[in-house]
Amino acid sequence: MAKASDSTSPKISIIVPVYKVEHYLRRCLDSIASQTFTDWECILIDDGSPDKSGVICDEYAGRDGRFRVIHQENKGVSAARNAGLDAARGEWIGFADSDDWCEKEYIEKFFSQAQKEKVQLVFCDWFEENGAKTIIRKSPFVRSKTDLLWKVAIGEIPGYLWHKFFLLQTINHFHIRFSSELSMWEDVLFVFNFCVHAENCVSINTPLYHYNLANASSLCHSGMNYDDWFNQTNRCIAEIEKKLISTELSELLSPALDYRRANVKIHYMRKLPKEKISSVSFSDAELRILQKYNSLNPFVLRIKTWCPAHRCINLYDSLRFVWKSVKSLFKREGVKNA
Repeated sequence: MAKASDSTSPKISIIVPVYKVEHYLRRCLDSIASQTFTDWECILIDDGSPDKSGVICDEYAGRDGRFRVIHQENKGVSAARNAGLDAARGEWIGFADSDDWCEKEYIEKFFSQAQKEKVQLVFCDWFEENGAKTIIRKSPFVRSKTDLLWKVAIGEIPGYLWHKFFLLQTINHFHIRFSSELSMWEDVLFVFNFCVHAENCVSINTPLYHYNLANASSLCHSGMNYDDWFNQTNRCIAEIEKKLISTELSELLSPALDYRRANVKIHYMRKLPKEKISSVSFSDAELRILQKYNSLNPFVLRIKTWCPAHRCINLYDSLRFVWKSVKSLFKREGVKNA
């Protein structure tokens, strides 16, 4: 077990925004309190929660001084996380969602890997929890800083904060904070902004965090407004493009952002009524990058261009299924004949 240091400043700061999670919060905080690595602080930001969440935060702070509580009026998750960053004293920053939980060695493995590799960013695999079903999600291997930025831009490395640890010195030196103008995808923008300045990173091929999809009150289960989601997503991508203007990364990552924007449009179109789908269009750059990176290229892209939008999506999905089935059949036949 890693012991706490004699220093007044902890090695790790875990930031947890709290809002209307009284039924899940104790599990989250218990998982942090039981960490094998003990030199940490956990900053709980009660974002004006109307339930008993704030009381629970005070309860944990009262019996364990490593928990610190900030009570504020409801300002949203970006302002809550920024308040946590302003208050953080650790060398490394981790984030947790208050309805999730983590493995006992979550902090120890992160800190050990960070010290060993001398990096600025560490990320890990995670468990995706959906009631009785648990899926292990893997983080991709990153070859270089360019590869890191590309994979963040296209979404292969998701914008989730809780499976990453960030060096606070880098965050503060480059004044990286969460955008209060974004109510969605604010985490993606933060991660990308950090990765622009991070010189190196390392991944841990072990699932250490439990992402709870079973919370019915979370954003993904609470009747998301897909028009807002679409607008916020495009705004995030526009902010990333603005960040890259006049840098050597602009031309390099432009195709990745075209790919991300095109896939966002496809997802959005699936949620629209048929009479509104024709309002969504693809640029030539978006079509080119989809053709390049789609497993059915170039045939599907021609179909997507020829057909009315609402039919092309269904046809695209059907052909994708057929194509995967045919490939699977060929593989099985190959094994039999070997």
